[in-house]
Amino acid sequence: MARLGDLGKYLYEKEKKEREIRSRNKPKELKEIQISIREGKHDMERKANQISEFLKAGHQVQVRLALRGRERQNKEFAKNKFNEFLTLIQEPFKEDSRRILPSMLLAILTKK
Repeated sequence: MARLGDLGKYLYEKEKKEREIRSRNKPKELKEIQISIREGKHDMERKANQISEFLKAGHQVQVRLALRGRERQNKEFAKNKFNEFLTLIQEPFKEDSRRILPSMLLAILTKK
């Protein structure tokens, strides 16, 4: 026994369901926050709160500490500043990757 129906209606419904599934599985954006060695405590706290909001929304966050001029010579101070900034983030996160380049420190964070 075969069911009679409208092929156009069937294809429309099928496409509509696929579009709905695609819209639910939309990839999250990669947000980027840049900090500096010369940044004050309050500015770092504000940016850490912004990162917490991004993580709560499910976005990945790239944190970048750019080094300019003579800042490149003191990498240990830059690493300490970077780690200090990461401790200010209140939302639990995991580091997907961390890279140390000659002119910057990068870390990509995602929600735990």
